[in-house]
Amino acid sequence: MTNGALSPQQQRRQHYFAPRADPWNDFDESWSENTPDYLMVYPGPRGPVPTRHSEAVREGWENYRLLTLLKQRGRHAELAALLKAYAAGTEPVEILRLRALRIAAAAPNAARR
Repeated sequence: MTNGALSPQQQRRQHYFAPRADPWNDFDESWSENTPDYLMVYPGPRGPVPTRHSEAVREGWENYRLLTLLKQRGRHAELAALLKAYAAGTEPVEILRLRALRIAAAAPNAARR
């Protein structure tokens, strides 16, 4: 890339993992920007060390895939009930997720619509 521009792949990587020097020390570089390092995962001796942020992104993606699976299996009424309960805030997300998992497991061969 010319003029210091980043490729799309480099930009995605930068939003996920952008330490300035030591990723475990927010105070090791100039604070002229007045911001600490931004990391969704930290480097570890055996691979990435997840953060609360990266775990929240992972859980959100898993929930999206689970709801998509229910839709693909034609479980529209159950899906609508789950979304209504979520919007109303009547049940914790963990309970709704368990309900969705049970529904998905109960009818793996339901017709697609």
